Formats: sequence, C-alpha cells, structure tokens
Amino acid sequence: MSDPGPSVSAGGTASSLVGKTLGGFTLREQVGAGGFGDVYLADQTGLGREAVVKVLRPSEIDDTRVQRFLREAQLASQLDHPYAAHIYAFGAETDGIFWIAMERVRGSSLGDVLEVQGAMSIERFVPFFERICEVVHTAHEQGIVHRDLKPDNVMVISRAGRMLPKLLDFGVARAVANDRSSGSHQVTMPTAAELAAPASAITKDSGVIGSPPYMAPELWVAAKDAGPAADQYALAALAYEALTKRRAFSGKTVMEIARAHARSTPAPLGDGFPIELDAVIRRALAKKPADRFGNVLELAQALRAASGIGGASVDLPQLDDALRQQVLTRAPQPIADAVAAYDAAKNAHQAREALRGIVRCAAWYTGVVALACRTRVGAGGSGDAERARQLLRDLRQQGLSPAGWIALAEQLTAAFARTPDTHPIPELVLALHPASGANPFAIALEGTLAEPLTDPSEDAASQAVARELPVIAGLIRAISFLDDYILAFADGGRAFAWMGVRTTAKRAVQLARELPPRTVALVDATSTPIVVMSPLVQVQIAVPGHEEFLFLLQGPGRRGAKLVSPQHAFEHDDATLWDWYRAQLFSEDDARSESAIDDMPYRGLASYQARDAAWYVGRERETEGVVNRLKLEAFVAVVGPSGVGKSSFVHAGVVRILLPAARDARCDDRHRPGVF
Repeated sequence: MSDPGPSVSAGGTASSLVGKTLGGFTLREQVGAGGFGDVYLADQTGLGREAVVKVLRPSEIDDTRVQRFLREAQLASQLDHPYAAHIYAFGAETDGIFWIAMERVRGSSLGDVLEVQGAMSIERFVPFFERICEVVHTAHEQGIVHRDLKPDNVMVISRAGRMLPKLLDFGVARAVANDRSSGSHQVTMPTAAELAAPASAITKDSGVIGSPPYMAPELWVAAKDAGPAADQYALAALAYEALTKRRAFSGKTVMEIARAHARSTPAPLGDGFPIELDAVIRRALAKKPADRFGNVLELAQALRAASGIGGASVDLPQLDDALRQQVLTRAPQPIADAVAAYDAAKNAHQAREALRGIVRCAAWYTGVVALACRTRVGAGGSGDAERARQLLRDLRQQGLSPAGWIALAEQLTAAFARTPDTHPIPELVLALHPASGANPFAIALEGTLAEPLTDPSEDAASQAVARELPVIAGLIRAISFLDDYILAFADGGRAFAWMGVRTTAKRAVQLARELPPRTVALVDATSTPIVVMSPLVQVQIAVPGHEEFLFLLQGPGRRGAKLVSPQHAFEHDDATLWDWYRAQLFSEDDARSESAIDDMPYRGLASYQARDAAWYVGRERETEGVVNRLKLEAFVAVVGPSGVGKSSFVHAGVVRILLPAARDARCDDRHRPGVF
C-alpha cells in the first residue's frame, strides 16, 4: 500500500513528489523530465535496490496520455530480454498519480557516447548493433513495435570489454495485434504549426509519433498502421549516425526533415567504409516497407557481412556451463569479470591472454584476502617468518607478481596449517597448504601459461588455449570456496554484494552487525562480517561523474599506496594506507625501519615540470580523475584562467603518471621472475 505522502494537484510541482512512496518505491530525487512525465530516482526498500520511477505529470493528464502511459508499462513489462530495461511495477494511485517503476540502468545513452567520443569504429559498432537488433526482434516477435528508436533511447553499458545495449522508452510503442480493433490509439497528422516548428522541438508531445530524424515515411502518414519495418528504418538511421556522427536525414524544421524522409537518399557513408555497407543502409532506409529486409535480424546479418570484419565469434573451447555460470553469478567480482573477459575473446591470442588474466586476478584477490585475514588474527605464536616480512616489504616498496601474492598468502597462513579451523577462512588455509601435492596455483603459475608462445600463429594459440583451459578450470574449482564469502560494501546503513560480473544493480546484503560507513568486508553464510577488507579493498569513484568501482591494493603509488580496479585498470592513491599497513602488519622495530618522512618543500611560483613531480602536491584526486578519464575518452581538455596552474597540473601531475604507464606497457614483464 502506498504511503499517503505529500499530495499533488494539477498545478503542483514535480519537486513536491520527492519523499513520496508509490507501490513500495520511495522517490529520492528528480533526475529528468519527458514530454508529459517526470523521472525520479527511487529506492525499493523491501528488496534493497534502486529503481527509476516515471510519473505522469498531473498537469498533463488526459485520457489519451493516461492510455499511452499505461500502455508503455504493459508493453515493456511483456518484453523479458537482458537488453531491455526491466519493468518492476506500475500503478495508479487514489490521488490521481500514474507511475511506472523500472530498472535503473547505469550507463550513458548512445547519443551521449557519440557526442563525447565521436563516431564509433565499425569493429565496435557491428556487434553492438547486432545486440540492439536482437532485442528489437524479440519485441517484434511478441507483437510490439517500438516506434521511437533513436540513440537517446539506447543506453550503452560496458561489461568485460564489451558494449551492451539497454533499450528504453516504450512511450509510443504499440501492440500490433491489438491496435486495429481499437480506436483509442488513433493518431492525427501533425498540424502546419508543428511541421514548421524548429527541429530542436521534435521531442515535444504532438501529432508526430516518434522522433523525426529516425521516422520511417509511413509513420508520417498513418502511424497506427506502421509495423516492424518502421523500427528497421529507425535502426538503419541510427547505424548511419553512429558510424558517421551525421544524421541520415536532417533539416531546420520538422517539415524539412519530413520532406527529406519522403524524397532524399542519405549521402554515402564516406571513405573508409566498404561500398557494400552503403547498399545495406540504403535498403533498410527504403521508402516502401516492402523494399526493406525481411526483419531486423536480416539487417544485422547483412550489415556484418558488408562490414568486412568477419564472423561474430571464433570457435574456442569453453568452460563447463555449470562452472561458468557459477563464476559469473557468484564469484567475487574481480574473478567473475576476469572469466567474463575470456567469453569476450575474439581470437585465440585474446583468449589465451584472458586465461592468464584469470590467474593474475585470482592470485591477486587471494593474496589480498590472506593479507586482510592476517590483520585480524595476527602473526601467530613466533611472529611472521623472515620470508613473510620480506614479501610484506616487497609489496610496500615495489608491488608483487601473481607468484609473489600467492607466496605471501602461503606465508601468512602457514602458522594455521595444522589448525585451519582457527583461521577466519579455514578453506583458504587448506587450499594453500594441501595435505599432499602442490596448491592449485602452482600448475598455472609454473606451467605453459607462464611461457610465451614460440609460434605466433593462430593455430598454435588455439592449441595452447585447448591445453591450458582445463588447468584454469581446475584452479577455479579449487578456489570456489571464495564464492561463499560475500564481498560486501556497507554505506549509509545499507550493504551490497560485489559478487558476480559487474551489473547495473548490486544485490542487497543483510548484515548481522552494522559496519562503519564505506567499509568493505567479507560476510559469511550467517550474514556476519568476519574479515574487514578495508583499506586493502575500497569502493571509490574512478572518474568524476561516473559510477563507483572496486579497487584492490597493488603496491606503491605516486602518493602513498596505489589501488587498482581490476576491470578497467583505474588507479586510486591512498596517502594514509601505508601508515595503517605498518601499524597492522609490522612489529614496532620493523615499522620504524619502514617509516619515512616525505620532505616536500614549497617550490615557489614557477610552473612544475615532470622532473618536479616529487614536489607537486595538492591535486592528487584531480590528477587521478583525469588519468582515469583518459582510459574512457580519447581527449580531455584542461581549462582554466591564467595562473591557476594548468601547466603544472599537466606536466608534474598528468604527464608524470602517463610516462611510466607508457613505459610499463612497452616492457615485457616476463623478464621479471614469476610474472606473466
């Protein structure tokens, strides 16, 4: 039952709905507005998840709009597809509020991506377009025509190196089978005033159904009769724009755009595109629906064939389905994402590198878990062995290889080998110190995966993948106990699991006891936090304005300790972590020998250069954000008035980070013992 909340009259303002609960969804803040509705970010407290709630604006309510609004909910809720935003619930309140609650999609619209990054390469666009066509075809099979396909209604989500779409907004969709028997959805032709309106006003609710730059000719004449071919036309216009960043049909007014659809043919895509691709786009943009492809899947297949980039995937051996599904849904996120990267491989060389990535990530995560456990249970009776102390110093001074992380984990758990049940994670001790044989990492770290391929051919790489995949499968099974210890992030009285591949919505976790804000911990089957992972593991915003990522301690950074997000290699520096590290992991004598006071005197008013980076302080977070943003975007502008330190920021901050990164990328780290 809905909470009465603040009432809203026809003349009420959108802001008066903040705090109101609609069907279990509490509206938190307004995040957008449409032609006749407002969009809110909301919390569904019962399930511990966020949602987006669209509310029909009271001042805009009439019978036609209510029917269209509720039709959107009904049609979208019928479409159960991973590439469509899911509808959670919808309803009408006694005070006249109509609402739809749907999945909160964390990503950017295709329109925003094109605006920021420019035209997409054909290699990136073709698989993305195939996925859009897949969800649209599924809608068509269920008798649903979207009628407003455009870049702003397709969200872009990055998962394991792949771009995935989420289809939004069924506000003008129709059910093909039902429209002809009902006069409730009759569409009037746009008026002369509407046709003369500037093109920037095209999203305004009017007689025009859809968004004019993407509307098939039949939508301008009799929208109620438009079928799946109209969506195909819009997809072709979307493809043209994504590949060229130009609209296939444009004009200063709605009338000019309508005339272009009726009479014009888009200009060729241009240099760099196969001429066959123009023919595919032209056919899908044919003026008559009968002249287009039979369905949108045929369009996708023709576009791939004309693109010249080859088949959609390569024939690579796969993990056992049950094991793969378990990892992708239940494993700690860093390990799950590493396995997902293998699924995304396009050739045998990429697949083999992805297998190596699984080993690297599994060793890294296991080492960090062992390190966190050590801060809880201490060193044991006689303290850490000299080998353990040396590895702790190595981590502080230069970082560890995968073999180094496992060696550290072995050393830190050695004192519990005879009494594993006294350790916070007994299975970790048993895995690292088996009663017979080597631990599960040994074969992967010392086998053929650790060696470069002497034969660079694709066939040799395929044979290596077939040979090495069973080794990785064995490792994954051996460390599957990590799936039972939920990696949880507590913040603001709520906790969320960072398990399984990175998704748009985190699963809520109930904790037996409350944790301090922004704490990461491992939680057992009784919902009890057993090991605090912070500050070795942190959840931070990598790029201002973007979502949060999981970061793991990697080694020394520019300012203190460096933490890295396994998925995107974003970096985050923590200036205080090493103080905590010395206090928790070293004896007093060792801590004193490890301590050092950084002397950073004031350098005057001259611009700092790369060589002065050691003296440059105060903009660490801004520098970190810019460097991380460069991993998402090709260009970043540093703008500000004269004298604010732009040159110093670039030379001593950004450039100083990029130069070592570039050097490290060129180095073959196989020359470092135990590294691959």
